[in-house]
Amino acid sequence: MEQIDANHLWHEYVALGRWKNFAFRALPQLTIAWLAALLLMKLLGFPQTPCRGEACIGINNTVVILAVVALVVLIFYVVDTTRLCRRWVNCIGMKKMQWPAGTLEKISAERNMSKQTLEEWLSIELIAERTTVIGNFIYFPFIIMFLLAMARHRYFDNWDFPTALIIIFTLNAALVIVSSMALRHSAEIAKREVIKRLEARLIRAGRTREAPEMPETPRTPDEARQRQELEWAIEAIKNNHRGAFLPFTQHPIFGAAVALPSGAYGVVLLAEYLATGFKG
Repeated sequence: MEQIDANHLWHEYVALGRWKNFAFRALPQLTIAWLAALLLMKLLGFPQTPCRGEACIGINNTVVILAVVALVVLIFYVVDTTRLCRRWVNCIGMKKMQWPAGTLEKISAERNMSKQTLEEWLSIELIAERTTVIGNFIYFPFIIMFLLAMARHRYFDNWDFPTALIIIFTLNAALVIVSSMALRHSAEIAKREVIKRLEARLIRAGRTREAPEMPETPRTPDEARQRQELEWAIEAIKNNHRGAFLPFTQHPIFGAAVALPSGAYGVVLLAEYLATGFKG
């Protein structure tokens, strides 16, 4: 099976994620997104601005433009970071990782396990650790969109939320959700591929997991130890529920896309009730 150097893959991943490389990739996309948003608002109507005087309108427009630009940059950064992580995960899943000898020797000595078995287990551990960090990024765009939406509530002033803004917010949210779901899917595929390779080694070792009632007597203590290590690695990988391997209801996708809007809806209803109460 084709191998890939873990150090090389990581340094390439880090280099692609640097700000200058992100700016090179994102600038054309940001320009298109900004022009599309302006065109959409031109066709469906711009948001209402409850201001008196040119100074007030100028300040409002400046703040709105800066806020929207910052939000779009944040969304594209999260999407780009998630996409890069997905590419990195795909490489780990499709190819066997070649870890630095010093790293393997240290962990092998600590766990008293063979290096060959640890290579596959380490790949999944690394995916879990990295996707834990990347997965939490999904909260930031939803929190900002929630705050921007709440700021336009009529309780604060005679604001509105036109169709164009609803479409823009929905598309931005969908972009983040789809990219995060794609990363989760890639991580699950990588997990299945690693388990498949380990189970193939277990079968070659002379005992299948599908027929535990017919165990084959180990020929040597080394064989018994190898099978035990393989079984441990398979179970440890299957029971890894961190990062992208979290159940959906515990995943940041659920928290940001389902739980947060649900809570936000409750806050909106409360604000509507307060506004109505004060008017009455």
